[in-house]
Amino acid sequence: MDSELPQESASAGLATDTAHPRRRERQHGPVDQVQSPATHGPAQPLDRMTHPVFVFSYLANLSLVTANAATFIFADWVAWIARHENSQAVYHEELPGRVVQFGLIAAITARLFLGQAIDRFGVRRVWVVMSLLNVAGCLTFATLQSTGPMLYTGRILFATGLAGMFTCATFHIQSCVAELRRTEFIALLGSSGFVGMMLGPQLADLLRWLSRGRTHCSFPPYSGRCSV
Repeated sequence: MDSELPQESASAGLATDTAHPRRRERQHGPVDQVQSPATHGPAQPLDRMTHPVFVFSYLANLSLVTANAATFIFADWVAWIARHENSQAVYHEELPGRVVQFGLIAAITARLFLGQAIDRFGVRRVWVVMSLLNVAGCLTFATLQSTGPMLYTGRILFATGLAGMFTCATFHIQSCVAELRRTEFIALLGSSGFVGMMLGPQLADLLRWLSRGRTHCSFPPYSGRCSV
């Protein structure tokens, strides 16, 4: 009779253990469910192109690429500043290329640490910082009166912010979309770049046409409006 007591106790304990998960599931939810950390995207993954998050991301990237493509006349703008500056420095045709080179090196260097910054601070904060850098570069362009060190500084800020904004936009979309459709939505977002590459030069030519060919009227609005 004493030997049957452990068996009965073991059976009772087994029944209690099997009942507890169901009880805990009713009180606290499924036992196997693991709470995932907060993500940067919406609660539900994007499942259609007409979702407001994707639409606004597409328009933001389109405007960014359009503004960048409008700076394709950067060499003409630098030459215009060199002709109208007060200094007696001689303008060299390789100056715009050298300025762009400094900006490109800075952008590539920033990309080496961009992924670590996003992992540590989040895509939203990094996106804001890169946007501020880009705007600072554009404002530097708008206030330039000579081809001095500020021209290099403005291009470095502009290119660094631009590279970070492109990266953050792509990271934002891939974090909002279901894993099986990431490639599709990233490709759709990239199509805004092709449209912006076509609209940007047209916007720059429109500013020139509105000024009726007067460069002293077209380039200041270009540096102030087109880039920003």
